[in-house]
Amino acid sequence: PYIIFLYAGLLPWGLFQGSLATATQSLVDNAPLIRKVAFPREVIPYSVILAKIVDFCVSAVIFIVMMVIFRVPFAPTSIYLIPLFITQLFLTTGIALMLSAANLFYRDIQYLANLLLMLWMYMTPVVYPLSLVPSKYVWLYKLNPMVGIIEGYRSALFQYPFEWAIIYWSMGVALITFCVGFYLFKKSEKVFADIA
Repeated sequence: PYIIFLYAGLLPWGLFQGSLATATQSLVDNAPLIRKVAFPREVIPYSVILAKIVDFCVSAVIFIVMMVIFRVPFAPTSIYLIPLFITQLFLTTGIALMLSAANLFYRDIQYLANLLLMLWMYMTPVVYPLSLVPSKYVWLYKLNPMVGIIEGYRSALFQYPFEWAIIYWSMGVALITFCVGFYLFKKSEKVFADIA
């Protein structure tokens, strides 16, 4: 059923978008704490993402109930949801670290981030299948790391054929994004208290 197909895309996207939207403002919102207390500043975006994961788990329970109601069988390939979730977590955290630090220096970043996230959603097969993308643009479309993650979730849940190339691409991009995000965050962390 389309509602199950839709929910399978909206659930991980909601975690991704919600985490980034909130994490972008997290350092600015906790500026008094940053100025007064010495602690690893990355804890703040991490805590935001952790809170969104709790929301994700509650929504996942509702999704499971919906699958039971619509009699959608649970595929043995669902075990692949774990590495896909970890991949999404690395990608989300890397981007969150970059955006939260950038927003502390340039406060308009939060508005730009919200706009880009909305556009990003339309460039990801969340509400429509990948098959609707014109074939000549598919290769470009698949460079979006969230395409591999969302398609991977659906393949794992519904036993669609896995497209391993885009999943591995997403994993590589996620790992690089996390490393770059962490490095940039730690590099700029020493001046957070001065500009918060």
